[in-house]
Amino acid sequence: MRRAAGGAHTAAMDSRSCALVAGSATLTWTRRCALRSTALAISVVLALALLAACVPSTPAVGPTTAPTSAASNTAAAGAALGAANSPAPTSMVAGALDSPSGVPHNAEGLIGFWQWQSTQPPSGAAVVVNDPTRYTVTFAPDGSVQVQADCNQVGGAYTLSGSKLTITLGPATLVACPPDSQDDEFLGGLNQVTGFTVVGSNLELALSGGGRMIFAPSTQPELVGPLWKLTAYNNGRGALVSVLESTQPTAVFEPSLVTGSGGCNTYSAPISSTPKTLAIGPIAATRMACEDAIMDQETAYFAALGRTATYSIENGRLVLVDSGGARQAEYNL
Repeated sequence: MRRAAGGAHTAAMDSRSCALVAGSATLTWTRRCALRSTALAISVVLALALLAACVPSTPAVGPTTAPTSAASNTAAAGAALGAANSPAPTSMVAGALDSPSGVPHNAEGLIGFWQWQSTQPPSGAAVVVNDPTRYTVTFAPDGSVQVQADCNQVGGAYTLSGSKLTITLGPATLVACPPDSQDDEFLGGLNQVTGFTVVGSNLELALSGGGRMIFAPSTQPELVGPLWKLTAYNNGRGALVSVLESTQPTAVFEPSLVTGSGGCNTYSAPISSTPKTLAIGPIAATRMACEDAIMDQETAYFAALGRTATYSIENGRLVLVDSGGARQAEYNL
């Protein structure tokens, strides 16, 4: 009986001991799980804190709740990271964009080929141009300006700011113009320009001292067709000289022929031309006798025609050039 009781007691002790051991294992596993959860929670909090330090602060939109699972933690971290990598919103301000280099602002209406008609001073009578074809200005899209001031050519540039216009004149030829020339008034006015307006089909340039210059639109002529009037020729010694006042040499170009007056005799010559090149000669002329000065001019003019290799039309002006780039003759209409 004692052995049986002792066996039962021993079995009971073993059962309790097993229960204690099992309970201890359960407690240990539970504590380990709790520690791991705590460590995970701390890691998540630290990661979110680091991301929050990198993301610009935004106004609060309401209470937030802590994530309750690994999936929600991952989603929150991804959202925060996406916000950090997104560019900050920028405000759009309407305004004019800068023009490409060398191209002026607001040049519409200004660009083109213009003939001077008159100048209206702040007070007094207007200056009326006696021959507008001798005074022209061309505004190009690249900001350059080409001026024909009677018998001379002038280069330059212009700048625009809104309707404000400034013209800067540059190199010029130095041919002596006829006594009736208005080149001084023309160039003097261009140096005083401060702005422009387009009135109807005309261009009006405002002047710094008050008043305005008025221009009418024109088109560049062609080589063939017009009656070209010689204004200057190469004298054979490397210089352009003006024609004598009492004479008017001319040239009329046809597709394969040029005819005109040398100032004393009429002449004709075959030509060969392309859009840029021009060859003239041989020249045939009548044999009238004139004053020595007129004959000398005519001989030099015919020689200049014979040296021509290229041509250009600048501001309504025909220019003949030799193979070395030297000007041989200049004409206007």
